[in-house]
Amino acid sequence: MSRRAEPRSCQQCVRLFRPTVGQVARGVGRFCSVSCAARHTATVGQHNKGPNCYLFRHGLSRTTAKQTEYARAHRARYPLAQRARELVQNALRRGELTRQPCASCGAVDGVHAHHEDYARPLDVIWLCGRCHRRRHRERGLVASANPRYASIGVAPKCRRMKLSATTVAILKRRLLNGESPKALGRECGVTGSHLSNIKAGRHWAAVEAAS
Repeated sequence: MSRRAEPRSCQQCVRLFRPTVGQVARGVGRFCSVSCAARHTATVGQHNKGPNCYLFRHGLSRTTAKQTEYARAHRARYPLAQRARELVQNALRRGELTRQPCASCGAVDGVHAHHEDYARPLDVIWLCGRCHRRRHRERGLVASANPRYASIGVAPKCRRMKLSATTVAILKRRLLNGESPKALGRECGVTGSHLSNIKAGRHWAAVEAAS
C-alpha cells in the first residue's frame, strides 16, 4: 500500500486530498483527480497570457513586464501616433481602408500602415516591416508627434540608427551654426564624437550642409 503524504489543496478545485509520497517526490500530486488535471491543462493556456499569467502577477516574468511597461510608456509619450494607429485599425474593421501590398517592394505579407503625418491618421502608405523600418530610419520616428525632433528628423535614443544624407546635411547646418556636438548628439541619438567628426569633414565629407 502506498504511503500518503500530508493533506494538500487541489490546484483546480481546492478540495483537500492526500497524494502519495512517491507523487510528491516526483513533483506531481497537484490535483486530486485525473479530471481536475485535465481541466487545468485545458485552461492553462489562458492562465499564461498577459496579466492572467502567474509569473506576471507575481513579478517573475520580467520580460513580459518590461514589454508591457515599454508599450504603456510609448503610448503615453506619443499620444498622437497611438491615436492614429487606433483610427487606422477601426477603419480597417469598418472596411473604410483596405490593406494594400507594400508600396516599396510589393510584398503582401506583414504590411503596416505608415503615417507621414500623424495629424492625418487615415492618410497612410502601406509598407512591409522591412521597408517601414527603413522609412523611419530615413525620416526619424514620430517627428510630427513630437515637435522637438521635427527639425532634425531623427528619433531620440536610436543609438544604432544609420544616419541618412538628408539628416547629415541638417546636422551639419546646425553644427556650423554653433550648436554643441555633445548636446546635439544627446538630442538625435548619436555620439558627440561622431558629430565632431562630421563637422571636421572626417565623416560624410561628400554631404554639404543644408541651406
